[in-house]
Amino acid sequence: MAFDFDKFKDNLISVGKDVEEFAKDTTKLAQLKYDIHTKEDFLQKQYALLGKAFYEAHKDEDVEEKVYFPSIIEAKAELERLNEELNALKS
Repeated sequence: MAFDFDKFKDNLISVGKDVEEFAKDTTKLAQLKYDIHTKEDFLQKQYALLGKAFYEAHKDEDVEEKVYFPSIIEAKAELERLNEELNALKS
């Protein structure tokens, strides 16, 4: 039985094409996952900006969402305290 070089070459080319297609699919998958993550991050930032704007506009009003305000006030106070502590250490 003789070695069929042409068949071997065709099989090698076929495997190469399969690997190329797999690499393209993998690259496309990674790009889509990155795009999804980027868009989700963008949405989170937009929600945060909207929430901050709402809080600033309504912090002195009696609105239904006021139940969330104490945690924001506490976090802002803690943030201010931590920044003061950081500035004291830098001095």
